Amino acid sequence: MNSVLDEILKEARKAGAGNVHLTVNCPPVMRIGQKIEKMKFPALTATDTLNIILYVMNEAQREEFETRGEAEVAFTAADGGRCRISAYKQGHLAALAVRILKEQIPSLTELGAMEQAGEFCKKRQGFVVVTGGSGCGKTTTIAALIREINESEQRMILTIERPVEYLHENKNSVVIQREIGTDAESAAAALKAAVREDMDVIVVSEVEDAQTLNALLTAVETGHLVFAELPAADIAGAVEELTALYPESERALLKARLSRVPFAVVAQRFAIEEEGSRTTAQFKVLKNKLWDQAL
Repeated sequence: MNSVLDEILKEARKAGAGNVHLTVNCPPVMRIGQKIEKMKFPALTATDTLNIILYVMNEAQREEFETRGEAEVAFTAADGGRCRISAYKQGHLAALAVRILKEQIPSLTELGAMEQAGEFCKKRQGFVVVTGGSGCGKTTTIAALIREINESEQRMILTIERPVEYLHENKNSVVIQREIGTDAESAAAALKAAVREDMDVIVVSEVEDAQTLNALLTAVETGHLVFAELPAADIAGAVEELTALYPESERALLKARLSRVPFAVVAQRFAIEEEGSRTTAQFKVLKNKLWDQAL
C-alpha cells in the first residue's frame, strides 16, 4: 500500500493537482484548479486507508487520530515531494485529504507579493498576520517570506508549526523548525522559549487561543519580527478573529497592545479565470503607522 500512496501522489503532481482525497469505496480524487477528477486507481478499501494511516503517522500521531478522530501530519513521498495530510474519521472509517505542496518554495516575486510584502522582510520588529480563506496559500506565502529573509538577511529564524510543511535550507540565515506535538508541547510554550533562545524572526502557523497571542505579542514587544497565519476572509476578519480570542473585558487591552507595535495584515485570495482554474493569488495589505518608523 505504501508504494500505491506514493504512486497516487506522483500521478497527482504530474497532473498539476493541488489536493487529493482518499476515502473508502471510492477511487482517489484529485482537485485541479476548481475541478474534481477521479484518478485511474481502484476504489480504496477500509484496509487501504488504514494502511496509509500506518504509513504516514508515527505512534503519537496515530494515538491522536484514534482519540480525536482527526490529525494533521506532514509527509515526504518516495519522490521527495512534500504534502500535508489531514486524516479524519467518517462512519468509523479513515479518510484523508492531502494538500500537495510546491516542489520548490516560491519567491515573493513569483507569488506576486514582493511589492506588497517584501518590505516586511527587512524589518527587525513587527507583527505580520497572513490571512485568507482555506486553501488560498497562506502557508506558501509565509514560506516565501522566510525564503526572502533567509536569502537576503543574516538572522536566526524559528518556525513553530503544526505540522512542519515546507523545509528550509540554511542560507544567509539559520532556520530552526519545531513541530507542535513533537518538538514542543504547544505554540505558546515554544513562543515563550523562543524569547530566550536568541531568535530574530519567529513564525507561528496557528494562533488558536489568547495564551498563544499573548506570548506572540510579548515576542514582538521584546524586539522580534513575528509572522503568523490566521484563517479569515479578509483584513477586517483577521482583526476580528484576533479580538475574539479574548474575553470582551480584555479586548480593549489587546487593541492597545496592537497599536503600540508595528502591525500589518496581508490578506490574499485566488484570482479565478473564466474557465475556473486557480491562478496567482491577489494580495491586499493593511499597515499601521508604526511600520514606517520600525527599524
